[in-house]
Amino acid sequence: MPRKRMNIATIRDVAALAGVAVSTASRALGKGSASPETRRKVRAAAEQLHFTPSATARQLSNGHTRIIAIAIPEETTFIFHDPFIAAVVSQLTVSLSKLGYLPFLALVDSKDESGFVRLLESSGAEGMVITSFRYSKTFVSVIENFGKPTIFIGRPPDNLDYPYVDIDNRQGGRLAAGALLQKGRSKALMIAGPKDMRAPKERSQGFAEVFAQAGGEVEVDEGRFALQHGYEAMGRHIRSGLDADSVFAQSDQIAVGAMQAMREHGVRCPEDVSIVGFDNLDVANVQPLSLTTVAQPVSDMAKMATDILTKRIETGVWVTRKKIFEVKLITRGSV
Repeated sequence: MPRKRMNIATIRDVAALAGVAVSTASRALGKGSASPETRRKVRAAAEQLHFTPSATARQLSNGHTRIIAIAIPEETTFIFHDPFIAAVVSQLTVSLSKLGYLPFLALVDSKDESGFVRLLESSGAEGMVITSFRYSKTFVSVIENFGKPTIFIGRPPDNLDYPYVDIDNRQGGRLAAGALLQKGRSKALMIAGPKDMRAPKERSQGFAEVFAQAGGEVEVDEGRFALQHGYEAMGRHIRSGLDADSVFAQSDQIAVGAMQAMREHGVRCPEDVSIVGFDNLDVANVQPLSLTTVAQPVSDMAKMATDILTKRIETGVWVTRKKIFEVKLITRGSV
């Protein structure tokens, strides 16, 4: 015999029975403003319908949703193809879940920042973690108008005074240079990230300082943190008569592209050209790449960012406004 379906009452049913608006019923059942008579009618209707507000509804009525927005103001095509962004989002999700918070992933194309505003407003987020490689003026305005606790992974734009966690990018550049110099390399091609961004600038500075002190030469080719940039830049230099005996790729994605171009042109790694990447993504340890790289402590950074942010939400105090993590060299077979 088929079981009779149970009809579960909703807040709309309670509001209809009490003869009030849904928003009024919600306030009357929570801690919102409502007259004693309205509160009595709504509670009587809820009792008659056996209605119990959910935990989520109670949190909303109290102004606490335990939702944290993870904001990535980049082109969506880039977001879904960048393994570093994926690693950061994955670790943030794990860290927030362990703390009892619900991550809300705001993947809005940087070309549609009005959509980003709508997403934030509808999410009910109590705070926001932001990670990106670049920030437009429009998005900076969005951040300033958000009005709730916000922390960055990577340094915020110069005109924004927000807490952040980051790595010592100069140290990373110095480690990469040292690894190549120890192998007797003296002419480096540095395939860098965008020239208008802080991180690649600092990586370049650290690398160039150490190489110059050792009497080495550095040529720079700037572009995106993308496999295609590494592939095209390396191929272009090989076809024009490669003079370098080493490569510093400022991301593992760049390194993967550069190594692909080297294989296609018969350039051996590390016999002809040594290469060092940056990030220590999973792909760096895949054969035959075996990429020597500078490791970012992504898991530690995500945990620190979420700890700082949630403590600010819960206590009203920033326990710290800046945390810089050291990086380390992971030596494999590409040098």
